Formats: sequence, structure tokens, C-alpha cells
Amino acid sequence: MTTTFDREAPDSGKTAPGRRGSHAVRWWVLVVLGTAQLMVTLDATVVNIALPEAQHDLGFSDGSRQWVITCCSGAASATCSADVRPS
Repeated sequence: MTTTFDREAPDSGKTAPGRRGSHAVRWWVLVVLGTAQLMVTLDATVVNIALPEAQHDLGFSDGSRQWVITCCSGAASATCSADVRPS
């Protein structure tokens, strides 16, 4: 099953029945991607702020703290990229 996209979108921003590729859809995709990037950045900020207290409570070293940051960033990136399908 293949899907083809018509690259010529109407000027009004609305698509005719059976047509895809609206400018409105592109803006929604941009908004969703921007929001996802914001959430990843906020997540990294919260982890970096809370990590010294967690390090003290759990008793792990500075080297281990870097692994925690790396794992949290990797998990967030994997979650975002798991939603992307190849065309």
C-alpha cells in the first residue's frame, strides 16, 4: 500500500477532498515538533537542577551523575525519534 502526496496545495490553506499537503498541516507539524523540543529541554533542565540533591540522597559519584544525565537525555531522544516513521 503506497500513499502519494500532492505537492501543490491550494492557496487558501484548505485542501480539496482527496488532497494532502496543506500548509495548515505543515504548521501543525512545526508546532508539535517545537513543543516536543521544548519539553526535552525542560526535562534536561529539571534533571540538572534536581540531580545534586538526588546524588547526595542516593550517594553516587560525580562520574555516575554524568551517566544519569546521559541516560535521561538518551531516553528523551529515543522517545521523540520513536514517533517518526520513514516515508
